[in-house]
Amino acid sequence: MNILHTYFDNKLVEAGFPSELTIESSLSYSQGDGVAFYGRLYSDDWINLYKHIYPEQTEKAYRRFAFIAEYIGENEYFNVLDITRNHFGYRYSHCNTMSLDTRPAEEAFCFRDIRNKDKAIFREIWDNFIADLGEYIKDTSTMLERLGYRLLESMYIEPEEKRRTINTKQYRIEFTVEPVPFHYGYFSSEDFGYEDTNQFCEAILNGMKIVDLSATVYHKALGIQMGESSLGWCTYLSEDTTYGGNQRYLILDAIREARTFAHKLAGLTQLRQPQ
Repeated sequence: MNILHTYFDNKLVEAGFPSELTIESSLSYSQGDGVAFYGRLYSDDWINLYKHIYPEQTEKAYRRFAFIAEYIGENEYFNVLDITRNHFGYRYSHCNTMSLDTRPAEEAFCFRDIRNKDKAIFREIWDNFIADLGEYIKDTSTMLERLGYRLLESMYIEPEEKRRTINTKQYRIEFTVEPVPFHYGYFSSEDFGYEDTNQFCEAILNGMKIVDLSATVYHKALGIQMGESSLGWCTYLSEDTTYGGNQRYLILDAIREARTFAHKLAGLTQLRQPQ
């Protein structure tokens, strides 16, 4: 699971869903892009989700729904809920590609051994929960999509910042900045010094950037590369124009290498002169 999907999984758990649902996403500003998640919800998950959907309910209401959920889970045939892919989901991934497979309580549940006057109440509570859960699933998908785009947009570097030129009398120094695509599948937050994916992503959302830096020195008259210094996976806050102090270090290191190269080149030139 890549960094984005690990973050989405954590956010789903925070929203009351179980971990390790199947997460699919496409975030390229194209039609049908978004985040979708699929999987099975059991009675314990229903109870957890009920508390997230209805945070203002009383303890009595929570206990009553917990009883309904546990009763269905232990006694009814239709005792699971599935978030499934509808026909749009074979091409797209967004809030409208998910369907909550269920049926009305009147058709699904017998509620044997439950008093008749309570059956109608239980069925109404269940049907209201299912309707609100369907909307909650879509809202959660939209929230994940919004977070995903915010994370990807945080990688953006202004064109004028990607390449800067510094001129001296002899040299032209090219300083380049390239964003690191941390969302690719082969990266984990630990690669960037964060054990917790949430902390890593929150740092990104709060302005941290991850880039590859390089300084290259060219000889103006000869038009050749004389020196280079680079640093991968540099982290810095977006307002830090020194890139954590690394810009000056890399430029000086590249100039030092260029001077060493120039000294060697001068020595070779002297050796080749006729005696």
